[in-house]
Amino acid sequence: RGQRRGEQVRTLVGHRTDQQAAVRSALDRDLALARDALPLFPAAPDTADTAKQARNCYVPDDLLSEPGRLPGLSAALVRGKGDLLVIMLGSESTNPSPARPASVPSNTANSDAGGSISSRLRATLAAAARNPLAERLQERLIQDLGPLPGRTIHVESVGRRNSTVAEQASLINKQVLPRKPALVIWNLGRTDTRRGLPPANMARALDRGLEQLRRQHIDTIVMDPPYHPQFEAFYRTDDYRQYIRWTMNLHDQPYLQRYDMIDYWASTGRIDLDSGEPDRQAAAVTFTETCIAYQLSRMIDRGLSRK
Repeated sequence: RGQRRGEQVRTLVGHRTDQQAAVRSALDRDLALARDALPLFPAAPDTADTAKQARNCYVPDDLLSEPGRLPGLSAALVRGKGDLLVIMLGSESTNPSPARPASVPSNTANSDAGGSISSRLRATLAAAARNPLAERLQERLIQDLGPLPGRTIHVESVGRRNSTVAEQASLINKQVLPRKPALVIWNLGRTDTRRGLPPANMARALDRGLEQLRRQHIDTIVMDPPYHPQFEAFYRTDDYRQYIRWTMNLHDQPYLQRYDMIDYWASTGRIDLDSGEPDRQAAAVTFTETCIAYQLSRMIDRGLSRK
């Protein structure tokens, strides 16, 4: 009887195992069908493969401004000593990520047993304090401008969140010039537009800041505000961008058309800026930061003289 009982148990177990395998197979099939039906997130361009990234981050030639000369950075690369400093100036330079905690919550739900901030919250705050665009640009420049024996390139941020162009220009004398950067990338944001400030005033502040940097022989690249359809639904940036272009033509400085590049990637389906899904929003931010860093590095490389 014991032997028969054992055979019955093994048969029953085998039958259940077969049923479980069939269920798993059906679930796997349904999940595969569901994945095929879902639109894919835009993949972050592969920064290790320059040719592949060039394809992923492609924009038409009419969105590429003529590369301005960068004599100061060129001289620093050829004859300079020590590490190279690139400063990213602007309101969104301090935190281009989609969200940032305004303060540390004081409730115990976000604290561990000892009353300190939880490790998860610490990680969130650390990520918010980072500047992904500066980090991606630094990685790209080290790859594109190297090798620099015994030297490296640092990209650092100077700015205040939600600051106007005039407020950013006021930081140049105290926070930019003393650090003697080889290059300044002025990352113009949307605050002037959001506040409804006259675009002519913005252009005058930009002009004063560029002149300050020119007198100290510091090369400058200006990026216009980023494109986003939801912002454009409430505010029009056309006049502001026109004044930026006019000012840059006066100074004959390199100018990255970030607005038009992002608009192109959105209109061709490379990124989805209309989705309310956090994952799709994060994917669009990652793609945009990676490709803007690539286009900036490309502009810098084209503006260099290595003689």
